[in-house]
Amino acid sequence: MNNSIKEYYEKLTKELLTTFVNEKYKDSKILDKPDIQSNDGTSFGVEVTECMSSYDGTAEAFARMYFNKSNTNEELEEKMSKMKLDCLILHDDSNSWRTFSSTQGMFDVTKKKKEIADCIKSKNIKKEEGYKLFNENSLFLFCKFSYNMCDIKDIVANIYDNYFDLIFFECTGVMFVYYKNNNKIISYNYSENYSYSKIFDILKSKSS
Repeated sequence: MNNSIKEYYEKLTKELLTTFVNEKYKDSKILDKPDIQSNDGTSFGVEVTECMSSYDGTAEAFARMYFNKSNTNEELEEKMSKMKLDCLILHDDSNSWRTFSSTQGMFDVTKKKKEIADCIKSKNIKKEEGYKLFNENSLFLFCKFSYNMCDIKDIVANIYDNYFDLIFFECTGVMFVYYKNNNKIISYNYSENYSYSKIFDILKSKSS
């Protein structure tokens, strides 16, 4: 994750947590290891990550750099080939409509859920050099798909090495929160809260 994208997701995480979970996150600091830390330096820390494979990361970088720009479909195909991507571009020349699918229009939910569980298990914060531990240690995952409660339960059931007290799953408009101490999962639906539409305006104003 490059620095500008990393900073964007960290700021977005802070705003989402403050708006929908608890205002205690409002005065937190954006640092490193973990990315979000309580102002008192002991209460809580939140590690932020995009949960995707290296292929998905390359596909997202391609879309961010080249898609919906002035590139022709032929130029996009050439760039995808150089980046070793097997993606699908759908277009309608009559109205300049064009869309992009990194999965050829197909999505293997089972495979993606395993990737998320593996991502969580790989975050061994107790052994990571320089990682600061807090009274409450959390992981915030941008899952890049509209998973439902059953999907999140499946993911949690496959986590055997979890070092986090809370795990936040951001699933495109819905946030699920897993609490390790009581093995419970709750959800926050952004579409039911008018403040969601204002978050991106907040981020935009803070970056200007």
